[in-house]
Formats: sequence, structure tokens, C-alpha cells
Amino acid sequence: MLERAGYKVIEAGSGQDALSAVELEPDLVVLDIRLPDMSGYDVCQIIKRDTRTSSIPVLHMSASYTDSEHRALGLNLGADGYLTHPVETNILLATVRSLIRMHEAEAVARASATALSEAYREQKRIAEMLQRSLLINVPEDEFPGIELATLYEAAWEEASVGGDFYDSFLLPGDKIALVVGDATGKGLTAATRTAEVKFALRAFMHEHLNPAQALTHLNHFLCDTYGRSQDSDSVVAVSIGLVDIAMAQVTFSSAGAEPPLILNADSTSRSADSRGLPVGAFRDVSYVDSVMEYAIGDTIVMATDGVTEARRDKEFLSYEGMVNLAAQHLGGSRSISEEGQAMLAAARSFAGKFQDDVCILLARRI
Repeated sequence: MLERAGYKVIEAGSGQDALSAVELEPDLVVLDIRLPDMSGYDVCQIIKRDTRTSSIPVLHMSASYTDSEHRALGLNLGADGYLTHPVETNILLATVRSLIRMHEAEAVARASATALSEAYREQKRIAEMLQRSLLINVPEDEFPGIELATLYEAAWEEASVGGDFYDSFLLPGDKIALVVGDATGKGLTAATRTAEVKFALRAFMHEHLNPAQALTHLNHFLCDTYGRSQDSDSVVAVSIGLVDIAMAQVTFSSAGAEPPLILNADSTSRSADSRGLPVGAFRDVSYVDSVMEYAIGDTIVMATDGVTEARRDKEFLSYEGMVNLAAQHLGGSRSISEEGQAMLAAARSFAGKFQDDVCILLARRI
């Protein structure tokens, strides 16, 4: 019946011959239960246990084991179909066609899944490389007049690529720009947007030497570029600090980020009065500067909301909690990097595990 229907048929006279023939990767195995050397049930199980042949559909046919219990046993042991003999030609051919279609659809699905998995791994690899380039730690003594420390911790290992970033760079007049940001989303999209924001902000800061003006231009850039797409991944929270060592002051401006903090040498603290909406959300938004004194021994603390939103049960660490951790762990005899690690560890201990990526930038006047 199968040959008359146009199928190429390979016949096997025993269970062992059938297992050898399966190595040829047929589209379907039609398998009797009573074989001269072993049970057809056992042959089916061997086929299904082998990863090389497990996807090949098996159709049991039997003239001896025709009751419902044997049919159920065959299906439970891995068979994809069970027919009793004699069988009408149209029933056999319809069953064979159905099982082969299923086999072909599964093959297409596996190929698609493999391609998607490979594409995901490649995208993740590119995103991780891109993010690592955005999170390069600079030496503590990179800039004159300050000690610098940057810390980053991903909330989830399987989603290690997020939108948090930090940056620090020298500007004309020996001014130092400090930046902390958080782009919405994960993966390559967030990493790409982060890179775009980071380097656009560098250009705007070089042009204007003013944090509020730089944020305004960055906001216009993002809104004009992505506003029509209404892409939520274009929204970025950013905080900027412009350090002027000669004037002993720092100018802050924030866009949807946690207010920067200055921890004084005597462990008291001051928060910058610089709040605004995240860049990329609405075009007609203004940002303000907050100028603060920056004396020797003072430490600037800039962080993303992964710190303040660290949660234990229903209790958040909060901004005040971050201020308390800064007072407890910063300003001692250790290096600023060690103190920053202690502050980060204390926040992690409070929460047990961060629910969002954490980014902290510390800069101490020396």
C-alpha cells in the first residue's frame, strides 16, 4: 500500500534490522509488535531514547495486540500512532501523511529554534562586549584633585546586560564631568541606546560646559530621533556632575535620576536640588543646575535607582537608606574603591539580592 502510494519503503525482518535501518534517518517507522528477536515496544523505546533518532515518528501496527490496553501501552512507551491490522488503505495513508507532516513541522521548528538561539547568543555576546566598553573602570587617580571609584552589579546573571552606565571625562578648563545613567530595557537595544547617549552627552558637554544645557540638547536629540516611534527604550534617566577643582564647587543636573549626594568630610550630607524628567520622554522639558561647594574630603555619591529600590520584603532601602550607608562606609582610612565595595555589599545584604542593576560612582576631593 505504501509503495503504491509513492513512498520508498525499506523493509526489516527483525528488531535489530529495524534499528540498523533507522540509522538511515527515515521519515517514519512502521513497526510491528511481534518481532522474531525482540518486542516492537522495546524497539520503539530504543529509537526514542537515542537523541539521533528520537524525533522520527513511530507507527505501531499489529494484528495480534488489538485491544485498548496494548494500544495505550504502545503510545505510552513513545509511539506516535497505533493501528490494528487489517487496516484500510485510506486510513493507513492518512495516518502516515499526518505523522510525516508532524515530523517535518517539528524539524522546521527545531531549525528555527536553533537559529533563534544562535541569534540570541550572538546578540547577547555583542551586547555584553558593548556594555563592557561602556563600563571600563578608570584608575582612582585618573583626574587631578579627586579620587574616583565606579561600581556596577547586574541584578540577574542570565540578563547581565542592562542599561545602567557611568562615565567620567576631562573637559576644557580642567573641569571633570561625572555621569551616571539608566536606559530602560535590557539586552542589545539597551546597550546600543546607552552607547548612543553616553557619547552624545560627551559631545554636548564639550560644547556647552553646562550640565542642564547638555541634558536639554540630549533630550531634544532623543525626542527628535525616537519620539515618533514611541519607543519606551528611548527613555533614559541621567545625572551629571561637573567638578571645578579651581572653584571648589560642583554643578549638578539630573533627569529622572536619583539626586546626587555630597557626603561631607564630617559625615554629614547634602543632596543636590536638581530634578527633572528623564530624557527622551517629552521634548518641552527644562533642566536646572544646582551648584554646591566641594571641599577637600567631601565625597560625591551618584547612583542609579537599583540601589535605592533594593527591597527586603516590602521595605525599600530608599534614598535615605542610601545616604545612611554612604555615611557608614565612606570617608574612612580605606581606599575609595574599597569603601564603595563595602557600601555596595551593605545594600546587597539589606536586599539579599538586587532586583535591578546597580551603578554607583564615587568621587572624593583630595
